[in-house]
Amino acid sequence: MAAEEVSGVEEAVEVDALKELAEVAVQLKKAGIIDALKELLTDYEGKMATISNDIALFRLIALANTILDSLRRLEPSDVQRIKRNSETILYCLIQGLEASDPSNVKPVGLTGLLSALRDEDVQRGLGLLVGLAKHLGACTRRGSPGGGAP
Repeated sequence: MAAEEVSGVEEAVEVDALKELAEVAVQLKKAGIIDALKELLTDYEGKMATISNDIALFRLIALANTILDSLRRLEPSDVQRIKRNSETILYCLIQGLEASDPSNVKPVGLTGLLSALRDEDVQRGLGLLVGLAKHLGACTRRGSPGGGAP
């Protein structure tokens, strides 16, 4: 292959690489990542000083790391089902919070609880909680897969 042909091939590769880089940059811009990076780089030292002095942030990172460790142990086939279940449960929980007024809760005794058990929605909610309690109990009996406290 002549030197001119090699140079032409190299230029074509470089042009393709630049096109691909531009496509990635457009996707990053649309996703807001470029703006976030620009914001992070503005007064970087000041932001890092604030973050390094925030004990709540360190605690949040420690908890997030624990959650990430648990997520890493999931089978890929389970992730989609867990995502759907989480979305449903969180949506229903938020709806329940919206409909509730903690300052206006009436105490419920044993007869009130027995009366509430006639409500199909209460039965379904308790069924979900009892099922979760069963799995939590079995899991804590087996112990943590990480070797720490369950």
